[in-house]
This record gives sequence, C-alpha cells and structure tokens, in this order.
Amino acid sequence: MAKDKGGAPPAPAGKGGGGSGGIGGFGSHLLTIGSVLFVVAWFVPTTLGPQLLTGLEPTLKQLGTTKEAATALANGEPAWLPGWSACRFAWDLLFGTPGAGVDAWKVRMLGGSAVTNGLMLLAVLGALVRARSGLLGLLLVGCAWVNASWIWLGDRSPLTWAGIGYWLWLGSFAFAGLGSMLAKIRRG
Repeated sequence: MAKDKGGAPPAPAGKGGGGSGGIGGFGSHLLTIGSVLFVVAWFVPTTLGPQLLTGLEPTLKQLGTTKEAATALANGEPAWLPGWSACRFAWDLLFGTPGAGVDAWKVRMLGGSAVTNGLMLLAVLGALVRARSGLLGLLLVGCAWVNASWIWLGDRSPLTWAGIGYWLWLGSFAFAGLGSMLAKIRRG
C-alpha cells in the first residue's frame, strides 16, 4: 500500500482525508450544481414569452393576481432578472384573493413556490460555508415537489409555457436537496 510523504497510508475514498470521493463527495457536487442552477435560473427566461398571456386574462383575475404581474412574467421583466417576475407572480397568487369557482388550495400551492426560494438561499449560503443539513436537504426535496405543482396543477402542458429558467429553477431544488442529504451522510 502506498504511503503519503508523512508515512501514513492514504484515506480510502469517501472516508475522511478531505477527498471528494464516496457518497458524501458526490452529494457535495450535487449541492454545488443545485446552487449554481438556482442562481443562473434567476437570469434566464422563465416562460416562453408573451404568448403565455393569450386568452388568460379571465383566468388571471380568477386566480387573484394582477395583469401587471402576469405581463411582467410573460415579458421577463426586468429583462436582466426574469426570475424576479416569476417570483412576484407566485407571490401574488399566494396572497391574492382567488375568484369564485377556483380551488383556493391549488392557487396557494402555486403561490407557495415563491416562499421556497428562501430555503434555497439558505442552502446556497450553506454550500458556500460548507455547512450541510440533512433536514434542509429533505425540505428542499419537498420544495421541488411544491415547485413542480406548476406542472401537475396546470391546465396546459409545461412545454407550452415553461422557459429554461423554470426548468433550471426546478432542477436546482432537486439537485441541492439530494446533494445536501448525501453530503450529510458523509459527515455523519
């Protein structure tokens, strides 16, 4: 067995030694990928553009959001941070007043996706200082489920409205959540 310059045998992959092998090292990589995807997602279009609004004005009113928020979402405003308009739109759903005939729980579930960003910010900060939490990882996977509600509660195929920013944002929660849980396994 090879020894390092100090005479000690090398640590097995994933077993201390500061290496990045094993499950924990893979988890750290996933957490980093998730963090990067999250940041990038805020700067790329979250929807496919203005055609998103075609015929949706009555629906927007029923959901309790404003046409201004929906227009900003569709146009990706501000242009340098289109993720902000998506967050604002979801926030309006969370705190707006749904109209008659709309399942309020569905609107709140969609709106809840705005709040998930706070947990992801904690994970990004945790990744920067190398703090890992299995509980935070589990919560992030739950957030991914909430964020996917735009797919499973929507009445249109996501292929007709979801831009690359949405997919990066959704994936960021799954990657960071799994990564945080796996990185925690390594640390014990």
